[in-house]
This record gives sequence, C-alpha cells and structure tokens, in this order.
Amino acid sequence: MESRIISLYHIGEYCKNKNKRLSQNILYLLFLISLCFCSVENPQSKNNKRNFSVFAYFANLPVNLNIITTQAGNRSVSHTDPKAILLDNGKVIIIGRGAELFDSSTLSFETVANRTLNRTRHTLTKMQNGKILILGGNTSTVELYDSSTSTFSNTGTMIQSLRSGNTTTLLPNGKVLVTGGYQTSAPSTSFITAELYDPTTGIFTSTGNMNYARQLHNATLLNDGTVLIAGGYDSQSLKVSVAEIYNPTTGLFTSLSNSSCQSTSNNTAVLLTNKNVLIANTSGGGYLQFFDITSNNCTIIQQSLREINTFPVSLLKDGRVIFAGGYSNATKSFVRDINIYDPNSNSINYPGNMILARTYPLTVVLSDGRVLIFSILSLTTEIYTP
Repeated sequence: MESRIISLYHIGEYCKNKNKRLSQNILYLLFLISLCFCSVENPQSKNNKRNFSVFAYFANLPVNLNIITTQAGNRSVSHTDPKAILLDNGKVIIIGRGAELFDSSTLSFETVANRTLNRTRHTLTKMQNGKILILGGNTSTVELYDSSTSTFSNTGTMIQSLRSGNTTTLLPNGKVLVTGGYQTSAPSTSFITAELYDPTTGIFTSTGNMNYARQLHNATLLNDGTVLIAGGYDSQSLKVSVAEIYNPTTGLFTSLSNSSCQSTSNNTAVLLTNKNVLIANTSGGGYLQFFDITSNNCTIIQQSLREINTFPVSLLKDGRVIFAGGYSNATKSFVRDINIYDPNSNSINYPGNMILARTYPLTVVLSDGRVLIFSILSLTTEIYTP
C-alpha cells in the first residue's frame, strides 16, 4: 500500500509541470483504483478474520457478513409461541396457532387442514409408535397427532388439567413423564406435582412429587432410564438451582443438594455423547453448564456466550451442539450468530451468521443432519448445514 502511494506521488510531481489539473485527476483516479485492491480486517466478522474492500469500508456497506445458512420456504402461519418436532416421515410439524408441516425435500410448508386450536407454553413428545403427544399451555385438551393420516385426535385428561411451562419426557417403558409448570389463572403458582401418560390406555396417573416446585425448567432422559430435572423458577419467580433425579422404577424424585444447576427456559438441555448433560442458562448474559453424572453437580463451562441470551439448544448428528440467534445484551439487538459447542474439545466455535437476526428462534435437526431455523417474528426460514 505504501509503495503504491509513493509511486503515485512521483507520477503527480512529473505531471505537475505539464498540466496541474490533469495530473491531479490522474492521481486521484489511480489512488482510488489502488484502494479497491487494498484489504483491511472486517470489524463485522468478530473472531472470524475476513477481508473486504476499503472502498466498501468507507461506504459502510454490509459486505461479507459470512452468511453460512441458506434460505428455505416461507411459513404459512404466524404463531405466538410455536413448538416443533421431527416426524418419522422426515417432515417437521410446527404447532401453535394451528399447525403446519415443513417438507425438507422441497423446502416448502403446508397448513394442516381443520386445525384451529391455539396453544402457547405447550410441549410436543414423539412416542414409540411415532405419534406426537401434545399437551399443556392455555388449554386442558390433550391431543395426539398421527403423521400417517395427518390428523389430530383427543386423548385422556391430565390430573392437573392446566399446565404451562411444564416438561414432558418419553420414558423407556413407553410412558410419558409430565413435570411441573404453572397454572395459567392467577395466582400463577409453580407446580410440584408430576404425572404419567400411558399411551396404551390414554390415561394419566399420578407419580411422586418433585422436591421443588418448578416452571420453565428442563427434563433430560439419561442413559440409565432416569430423568434429570434441572433449573426453572419457583412460585416467587426465584431460580431453582437444585437438580433432582426421577426414577421410573420407584416413581420417586431424589434431590441433588450440591448440583447448583440453573436454567431459565425449557428445551435448553441436551444429553451429550459422553453421557453428561449440557444445560444452558439463556437469560441475562447467557452461560453454559456441564452436569457431570458421576459427581451429580453442575460446572459453568462458559460464563457468557458473548452476552447473548434467548437462544435454542439442539444436538447435532455428530454429537456437537448448536446455538442459533438470540438477543445481545451488549448491542441491545437481535443477533445472527451461530455457535457450535464441541464436547470433545470442550470449546465453542463461531462459524458465521444466519441470514436474519432472530430472537427466541427454534432449531430442529432434520433426518439428514441439516438444521431448520425459524422464529416467531418472521415467516421466513433458513437451513444450516453442519
């Protein structure tokens, strides 16, 4: 760069004696051309070092945002609080304000006919027969979705008829464990109760109570068939930091007094290939925890994910974990970030950005390993390929 400027200076001096105006024009033109080939570090690329034209830098153009996703189809329904799950046929069903199906082979959406029931703060659970159990939220109705016929049908009634912010976990015996949540009518009290749904009879029965009332917590099925219950809020909106284990054989919950696990949203915990559990606290600055099944306690492995929160957590086919989008406390804005946690190296990598900045997004890992990403504020969706 410096040598080019020196050369241009000599050209200008030579031409000055001939025609001052002409030399200045040539000098400016050549200088601008040299800038087009000069590169500087792009400040937008964060810890990915990308270069772009100085011309674009001074023009403040959004050049080279390192987009690593591709656009998929547009959703047909605007949901308030959608939930999504992968079906046995490879499609994804999204349920909230009605229902719609995503076909990964055509990247298109279709509305499920005759579906008018609206849900928020509900759960979806794929059972052993492939049907989807839909319960909780702002309605006491419990439903089954059959992907082979694309139809909904009602099933049994929960003992605690209204649960929002609860969890559902498929157990090895085929039953579904329902824990905690809160009632939608005032006062909004967190539940300590749990119950079991039997798909063979369509009936809910009581099981042991948790040791702590919780809502917006996480439930993770462990390899030994027990269920880890972690995080959430109590009835005073205080974080519950003590985890507990549910044993389906005895129907009892055992408190883990030294666990120190916190989470503030459902679906932010995943079982890793090393049998331990990654639990994300997605509020505030956002941080990641590692639940060790040997010592039964949590350790913070990442204090702050660059001050990003409200991101989803999904386990990729290769055992890594993806976090997409969210809200940045630092910039006070939605973010495009995609972050990947590798349990083998215990490190987080930032490969690049989504097309759109998204807060409270949802991620669904497809049958072929790609990831469907969408959020409530936009009907557009995108695909990330690991």
